[in-house]
Amino acid sequence: QMANYFLLQVTTKVKSDAILPYIYNALGFIHVGKQPSKLLAADYFLSSLPYIKTLKDDEWIGQTYRILGGLLYDIGDLQNALHYLTMSEKKIPKAYFHINTYNTHALVFQKLDEIDSAVVYYEKALEVAKQKKDTVWVGLLKGNIGTMLYKQGKYEEALVLLAEDVRISLVYKLKANAIISLSDMVKVYLAKKNQKEAKEKLKQANELIKEVPRVFGELMTYSRYYEANALYHVFINDFEQAFYYQKKYEEVENEYKKKVKDIDIQRIKFKYNYESKQRDVEKLTKQNESQQNYIYIVTVGLIAVILLIVVLIQRYYQKNVLMRKLEIKNEQIYTQSNIIEDQNKELQASNLSKDKIFTIISHDLRSPLASLKGVVGLLKNDYLSVKELQEILPTIESNLDNALDLSEELLYWATSQMQGMHVNATLFKADEIIQQILDSFQQTAHKKSIKLVMGNTSSMEVEADENMTKAIIRNLLANALKFCSIDDSITITTQEMKPNYLTFSVKDTGTGIKPDNLPRIFDDEPFTTKGTAGEKGTGFGLMLCKDFVTQHGGEIWVNSVWGEGTEFCFTLPTALTQGA
Repeated sequence: QMANYFLLQVTTKVKSDAILPYIYNALGFIHVGKQPSKLLAADYFLSSLPYIKTLKDDEWIGQTYRILGGLLYDIGDLQNALHYLTMSEKKIPKAYFHINTYNTHALVFQKLDEIDSAVVYYEKALEVAKQKKDTVWVGLLKGNIGTMLYKQGKYEEALVLLAEDVRISLVYKLKANAIISLSDMVKVYLAKKNQKEAKEKLKQANELIKEVPRVFGELMTYSRYYEANALYHVFINDFEQAFYYQKKYEEVENEYKKKVKDIDIQRIKFKYNYESKQRDVEKLTKQNESQQNYIYIVTVGLIAVILLIVVLIQRYYQKNVLMRKLEIKNEQIYTQSNIIEDQNKELQASNLSKDKIFTIISHDLRSPLASLKGVVGLLKNDYLSVKELQEILPTIESNLDNALDLSEELLYWATSQMQGMHVNATLFKADEIIQQILDSFQQTAHKKSIKLVMGNTSSMEVEADENMTKAIIRNLLANALKFCSIDDSITITTQEMKPNYLTFSVKDTGTGIKPDNLPRIFDDEPFTTKGTAGEKGTGFGLMLCKDFVTQHGGEIWVNSVWGEGTEFCFTLPTALTQGA
């Protein structure tokens, strides 16, 4: 209807400047409701702005800003969307469309993770919706506000609003919206440790999701649904199902981000097309002005021919310049596409890391805890005698030690991979912390009759993160103990082999490393083998050592002869290095 209205105005206008804004807005309205055409719609509305401003019609300008802000939000250009929505609010403060304008404004803030600002605009939209008695909008906005309150930790208030949104959504057959609010209610109840209610809401969502098609427009519905399922199954310790729903959640997120990546590439092309269009408009305007001047001298044939030749040469030159600019823009688009592709690969690598953590938690960590739970159950029911308990206690202790080691290494490794652990360099003497660590391992070494030796060490100070340094030495010493037998020895030494760097050495006389396994020691994948007493490992310890050493600008390497022993070496900067 709006398109027909604007096209009708064309017949009543004489000047081209008066006709153009109606044509551009009409074309914009034709494309605004079609998902693949939103960029084209935004193009038309942007093209209309210079002409609409000359008409000094605030309501028309404000409506154009409002529609343009919504289109840019859908495209993903959040900063410009925020700009035009703010301009719209200044132009039409009492317009009917303010429900949608406020809601879109809030969605932009939500995407920018500015929760307080998002709540303010959702509440503005809700107030207008109540005044206009628009029940559907009231439900949707209550659900949006409920989601924000959950993120702020206001659980009781959030539950009331989310429940109201579910009720209204079901009345009006808005099943996708009901699933989103039910998923958020599951997360709220889990935060409140209320498993029963969380299970009930998840059951409702499970029934509704069957009736919602898995198309691009509903990907976020499936994302929220899978996320809630994963969190619930983690809460009830069903790690197999948790891992399944986490995988489904990541698939949907990756599919959505791929679509967004495609839109990003289209947006780059759109921006170039718009800038080119503005230049074309200016060029045509100048040409029209020139043509009016040429009318007065058209009878002068010779001069007209000369001017025509000049114009043709100029156009030929401009065409070459524009073609070169187009080539440059295409190169920029190609470069941006490669950057987005690299980011997608990094995301996939991150997902693989999370998969590894889930796999280890569901197998290596769960097993000893399940064994301990079984023993506790036997004790509770008097099915296990003291003698029998004494016999299995060493095995339980060993399993729990392995679980504790795994937990610590996972925490260190995950923190490092998520860039949450940074080097906090201080000055300290290496020989002092080496002695502390050797003392703490004496009892473990005594159990396997292994001798720990502190060899020649330098009194030189290193400038490094003390906790990271201790973690590196502990991991290497624990690894050496694992592959040593009775009467073997482990010696730790330090010396300045490289200027401004101190070299640490952890050398043992144990089993050594098989030649085929040496290239895998510092690989990006966890690698481990059983020790001389059947000890298990996770493979994260050496990955952690490599990461910590690299963060200090140092190096780590291994020398080993199968059957004779192994020596791990690494370097850390001295005080002179940091000051250089």
